[in-house]
Parts: sequence; C-alpha cells; structure tokens
Amino acid sequence: MQRRNFLMILLTMLTVTAILTPITVGEGVSQIAKLSVTPLRTTGVAIGGTFKINVTVAEVTKLFSYQYALYYNTTVLTATKFKNLANMTYDRFNYQDASEINDDPWTNGTGYVSVSYNCAPMPEMVGLTSTAPVPLTEITFRVDANGTSTLDIIDNSIAFGNIYGDGIKPPWNMRVSDGLFSNVGTIPIHDIKVTGVTVSTTTAEPGDSIGVDVALKNNGDYNETFSVTAKYNVSATTFKNFGSKTVTSLAPGASTTLSFNWNTAGLQKGKYLVAAEATVEGEDNPNDNYAQSQLITLGKEGGGIDMNIVYIGVAVAVVIIAVIGVYLLRRRK
Repeated sequence: MQRRNFLMILLTMLTVTAILTPITVGEGVSQIAKLSVTPLRTTGVAIGGTFKINVTVAEVTKLFSYQYALYYNTTVLTATKFKNLANMTYDRFNYQDASEINDDPWTNGTGYVSVSYNCAPMPEMVGLTSTAPVPLTEITFRVDANGTSTLDIIDNSIAFGNIYGDGIKPPWNMRVSDGLFSNVGTIPIHDIKVTGVTVSTTTAEPGDSIGVDVALKNNGDYNETFSVTAKYNVSATTFKNFGSKTVTSLAPGASTTLSFNWNTAGLQKGKYLVAAEATVEGEDNPNDNYAQSQLITLGKEGGGIDMNIVYIGVAVAVVIIAVIGVYLLRRRK
C-alpha cells in the first residue's frame, strides 16, 4: 500500500511537470551561414595584371574558427598572396593560422588556397557576430594567360572543414557562392535574389491565417523562369513547405512580389519563422536565393500574467505535495 501511494505521488509529479513544460517551437532556429567570393565576377584584367578578391561570411554568431579551400585554374591565374582579415577577439597565445597556397604541378592545372584559422574559444572572447557580409580573407591573383577560371570554394566537412562557432554546429547549415574570372569576354550570370520576406503580423493565434509577401529581383543577365517556395520551421533545423509559385520570364534588373497565405491551423503555440527560397537553374549566386521573416509568435503568452511566476509557484506546490506524501508514508510504517 505504501509503495502504491509513493508511485501515485511520483506519477502525479511527472505528469504535472510535463504539463507545465512550455513548448517553444521556433526559438533557437539555426542560422544559415553564407560564404561568398566577392566580387562574384572579375573581368578585363590583362596578362601581367593583378586583382584581389575577398572571401566573406555572413549570418554568423560567435565565430571563432574557419576552414575552406579556394580552387582556381593555374594555366590562367597564380595566387600570389593572401591575408586573413576577420576581426575576432582572441588570446594571441591561443590561435593557429595554418593557411597556405598550393600551385604544385601535380595538381593538373588546378591550384588552391587552403585557409585554416582556428582560435580556441575562451570565456573573455566575443568571436565574430554579423548578419552582413564580413571579409575573412583577401587573396591576390596574377593573370598569366588569357582565359577563364572559376574561383570555387570547397566546403567539405571531412577534407577541408567548415565555418563553425557557437552559433553554427552540426548539422552544418551553409550556403556557398563561388567566383568567376575571365579576360576573354563578359561573364553572364544567373542571379535571382530574395530581397525580403514580409509577414502581415508577428503575433497571432494558432488557426489564424498570416499573409506572406516575398520580394524578388533579377540581378543576373538572363530572363529567368523559376519557382519560389514558402515554408515555416517545425524544428531548429527543419522547415515545412506551405506554398509554391512560379515566376515566368523575369527580365534582368526587374523585380516582382509574390503573395502567400500561411494557415496556422493545427500548430502549437510558440515562435516561428517563415522563409522563402527561389530555385533557379544554373544559379551562380545561391547565397541570396533565401531569406527569412521576423520571428512570429503564435499564442498570447499568459494574457498579461508573468508565466514564470506561475511555473515557479506550481513547482513549489508540487515539491510540498511530494514532501507531505513522503512524510505520510513514513508515519504509516
């Protein structure tokens, strides 16, 4: 009997605790870091001339280390020097810069700049936090011949590592935009940009419909027909589609806006993000194909009552009930 009473009390405590645990769906949505070659294309540099590119990163929080390799055509270009530019707070005795240029003949016309900058986090460090693009590395090239060359960032979690830090952890969320060089003509590109995702409200109740406007611009050189998908997050790293539309023959330099309706019926109370993504055949700058909205709260939080106080009060009550239960069990022995 005593054991049965104890188990009933324990079950009651667990049930109350589960009921009181608040559900927050959208908070902690992982960032999608953007690693890019800037400028996207370089043209018109004659043999013997030089040019510089930056490898930039955006949408990072507390970034302490980065690793990547940038490949290029050694029959056209030679990488002559590089410089790490990231302004990260670090202990000068606690970092390693293992970057190098490799133009060895055995690479069959492909050279690379391998960049590895590792800085172990310390309590007093702030790392690099930025939503806007920030230069990580400046690389200088000499033009040796007429021709073209891609400037490909290789992002491989085994061979060349990833951008990583407190804000970006496995599974890695990253988009990469490579660069292009040519001195034998222009380089037309495909480049559709999602310029913004706007929602009709940032506070609603589950079951409400929320309007979503997706603004787009053709920054490339072709008339583009492409699809746009609207989605909302169901976990920190997973999104679920709620609409898709097609844009037909958007001219270079032109803009358009698509409107979607997000029906929140069946969703739990919590915080959500809405995102939009354009899928473009042959896209040369995928970093700007994606954008997110402001944080959206479904369900009013407590109707003016401080729910933290409510949780604490009920938790105290549960502890008191448990103590009384244990006391009564001991008295019956």
